[in-house]
Amino acid sequence: MSSPPTLEIGARLGPYTIVQRIGEGAYARIYSARVDGPMGFQTEVALKVVHEELLESSPEIIRSLVNEARIGGLLSHPNVVRIIDFAEYDGRHVLAMEYVEGPSFRTLVEWLNTRAAPMPGGLVAEVGAQVCRALQHAIDRLDAEGNPLRLVHRDVKPENLILAQGGLVKVLDFGIARSTANLFLTTTLNLTRGTPCYMSPEQLRGEVLDGRSDLFALGCVLYELLTGEVLFQEAGFKLVTMVLEGDLSERFALAHDRSPALTAVLASLLERPVNRRPGSALEVEEALAAVARSEPVTPDLTGLARMYAEGEPPRFDTAPRITTEMPGEPPSGKPGTSWDRLRTWFFGK
Repeated sequence: MSSPPTLEIGARLGPYTIVQRIGEGAYARIYSARVDGPMGFQTEVALKVVHEELLESSPEIIRSLVNEARIGGLLSHPNVVRIIDFAEYDGRHVLAMEYVEGPSFRTLVEWLNTRAAPMPGGLVAEVGAQVCRALQHAIDRLDAEGNPLRLVHRDVKPENLILAQGGLVKVLDFGIARSTANLFLTTTLNLTRGTPCYMSPEQLRGEVLDGRSDLFALGCVLYELLTGEVLFQEAGFKLVTMVLEGDLSERFALAHDRSPALTAVLASLLERPVNRRPGSALEVEEALAAVARSEPVTPDLTGLARMYAEGEPPRFDTAPRITTEMPGEPPSGKPGTSWDRLRTWFFGK
């Protein structure tokens, strides 16, 4: 069955006027749109419009959007893309969200790779620290009854992170998230969903997840930003085997050459046993902030966003590392890297 026609510029969907098409996924197209109000008021939003042919054949898509809208209505944080509206207009299901001007980190990685300019460790650490703030907010946010949502994103990947103007990192697409709040338990029960090469071992096994699963995925993303390479490059069964038990020592060695301090944090995030990972995104944010302070770099994320927007060649100036490198060899890539040891090294705790 063919996809429905793209909405034309100027088309109306309820209060929204289509400005341009900005992307497309497996089940929806993304548009920028304008909302007009009294006395010349205007604001821009992003619209996720579901492919019409999926409405009857894949009703779980609508449930996922409803889930995303409900969650987005509760999340309110500078590092989270805000959900504004979910409704049906002219037979089309539409999710309206904050419009963020800037590239995804998938686009940024590809842009930097074509120019042989991988992101310095200090800058990668700052990206990670901002993502951790969003993930911690999703864990701590209260539901209508005053209980923590303990929300697990389940699909942290470069495509779902945006670098906004001003250097702010935004996390989007909580559509497949899982929460302990009763409101959300009926939307995505017993589904293993996400992007396999960023999934934690427990997610691949279909186990119950907590926030430490998102931390594993974040480790995969930060490795990719640091090295320009996907951490788990295999396909099919080989990918599953690599995530569950593969030897990552050579890949860690590549990251270690770029930033020993950041690689130590990555090793803690990428522990296979979930109980060996850091206990919260807040702890990881502190460790990443320490890396960012120890490896200053110019331009900062604001400068990187400007260089990309203006098409400038990416150039980074890194100052000498302030802290002593973590003693010992690069992480082995096998279970055994102690988060307690890493925390003691960073914070003296």
